[in-house]
Amino acid sequence: MIIDGTTKEGRNYPIRPKHINTKRHFFSAFGRAEPESSAALIVRLCQTRGGWLPFTQEEIDGFIGKDFYFHDLCGFDHRNPGNMVILGDDDKYRVTHEFIVRCFQSSPAF
Repeated sequence: MIIDGTTKEGRNYPIRPKHINTKRHFFSAFGRAEPESSAALIVRLCQTRGGWLPFTQEEIDGFIGKDFYFHDLCGFDHRNPGNMVILGDDDKYRVTHEFIVRCFQSSPAF
């Protein structure tokens, strides 16, 4: 399930970006360090923006100040519904319920 903070359902999603501690590594959340580091950067972007809002490649590149790589979060087909982060027809990325839950379980902010 895609979580889009621009919709009523997405705005009411119970786990917010602020509920995730991005100062710690997301150990065992995605099986390897690279996607876990990428996930933390996505969560930080969402924390800055105040919700699980869709973002473009250019926005996340600008946020981190260099080219952003999704690693295994997005696979080769960025529109595949089985991905943790999915590229929409509007060329914006959205996170999934599974992505959020894995990040939260690995590093809750309390």
